[in-house]
Amino acid sequence: MQTCTTRFVAACASLVTYSVSAFPPPTAPHAGELLRAKQYAQSVVEYEAYLKTNRFDGSAWSNYAYALHMAGDLEGSIQAGLKALELGFRPESESYNIACAYALQGKSDQAIEWLTKAFENRYADQETLAADDDLNSLRKDPRFVALTGLNPPEESDPAKRWAWDFDFLARRMKQMHWNLYANVSKEKFLAEIEALKSAAASGVSEDRLRARISRLLAMVGDGHTTLAAYAEGEKALNRIPLHLWAFPEGIYVIGAPEDLKETVGAKITRVGTMGVEDVATKLRQFCSVDNDMGYLYSVPARLLQPAALQEIGATGEGDIEYTLRLADGSEKAIRIAPRPMARDGFGKSRLFRKGYIYANAGANVRAPLYQQDLETPLTLKYLDDLNAVYFGFQAVSGNENEPFRHVIESMNSLIEEKSPEYLIIDMRFNGGGNTGLVGPFVESVIRNEKLNQHGKLFVIIGRNTFSAAQNTVNMLEKFTNATFVGEPTGSRPQFVGESTYVLLPYSKLRIHCSSRYWQILDSTDRRTWVQPQIAAELSFKDFAENRDPCMEAINAQIARSAATPASK
Repeated sequence: MQTCTTRFVAACASLVTYSVSAFPPPTAPHAGELLRAKQYAQSVVEYEAYLKTNRFDGSAWSNYAYALHMAGDLEGSIQAGLKALELGFRPESESYNIACAYALQGKSDQAIEWLTKAFENRYADQETLAADDDLNSLRKDPRFVALTGLNPPEESDPAKRWAWDFDFLARRMKQMHWNLYANVSKEKFLAEIEALKSAAASGVSEDRLRARISRLLAMVGDGHTTLAAYAEGEKALNRIPLHLWAFPEGIYVIGAPEDLKETVGAKITRVGTMGVEDVATKLRQFCSVDNDMGYLYSVPARLLQPAALQEIGATGEGDIEYTLRLADGSEKAIRIAPRPMARDGFGKSRLFRKGYIYANAGANVRAPLYQQDLETPLTLKYLDDLNAVYFGFQAVSGNENEPFRHVIESMNSLIEEKSPEYLIIDMRFNGGGNTGLVGPFVESVIRNEKLNQHGKLFVIIGRNTFSAAQNTVNMLEKFTNATFVGEPTGSRPQFVGESTYVLLPYSKLRIHCSSRYWQILDSTDRRTWVQPQIAAELSFKDFAENRDPCMEAINAQIARSAATPASK
């Protein structure tokens, strides 16, 4: 059974647990305390008394159903769950819990019916499905296997295994995605599924199949619906061992391992038989993005995927030839063999791969703030020269040993201690996390009347400001006086997101699927991104010299503001 601390997947990547009292306003608090303490019989009595006084409370009906279930009253639990559903409360979890009760009663038809309803309401907790003892009576039922993908039948034929996976993918995507056919027709999507099955039957390699799955998911037209790079349990993938970045001047090699250090700092001009601009354009079909900034962030990685390059006809199998323009203006072709790239190669940072040499290694100035403390996604610094607090906010989550709320408390304490004139929030590499965490952070910024002013509060954004970070930016734009600096964000003010996933039964490929629609701002807002008021793009020269155009722009703005009174 789904526990009373019902779990939902938050935008971009992590799980958030909502307690029984987390739906405001808190209801039947004593009953909730008993439920959390696993005193189920007493909790049932308390909820019954409360619901006699307020039958309109869907949260209480839901928790009452859970308490009844755990107390052994399965039929009562079903009836209470139906009441919660009638009031529109958590249809995915309530349907799942009703299915569990029927399964425990041995009523398999009703259990499958309600489990199907849970899936149709975007139920996505794969871990609970796999481990829940309540469902044990169903696990050998072919209907359960087809619905969940758990324990598929023994099959040695690779083509049949792939066909099973692709049919399962089509079913689950339709059930889970917010609006699967908004950007691709049903006919086109299903035709691509059949094409994948045919390709598998004809012996197309798994790497090429993965590339084609990525292309299918990109057709759906949002940045969260994508193929995870690594399959379940997979430790490494064959890739070209370079780190590329798209700058205004072109795509450059910013980092490489020791044996390829000659490539570092070079501009890519050709890949295989094609110019790099043509290659990048053709590779867009494999990129799941919300806007053009997301494409700028995504396409350099695709340039390193041999299967995608083969799919567009740029290269054949084997080593990949890159033509590089070196610092002296000369060009050189170099062939690079794919090699296993470790899943944890970036460590906790998405900016630099461990063991690589980078183009800024020889710079004679200290690394800019956004490149410092890379193993910590949340950093606080007081900048004495600006009398400013800098918050490096690169993930909507806590540090390993410190919850997010503690970091916000630390920020507020630092502000109180130093009494700064400015607050700089750096979100340019914040790829998301848990939107449910950001409310207290935004509120703390709103309430600081000294810093929540035009010209006092700066937020740095960029192509990797995405998912929960996009939602945070939306709130800051709507409710504060922030000045945004940098590039446009990598997502839209309104987007479909979440990191719920489909696990393909045989291949164990993990498909991320957008299951929720996010709207923080005006319902008529159709912008492709949140734009900066002060545009500041990073050039390759900036990167190599450890310059930060965003902080330079903020410094210049502060200097102009300081000079304004004196000029009057």
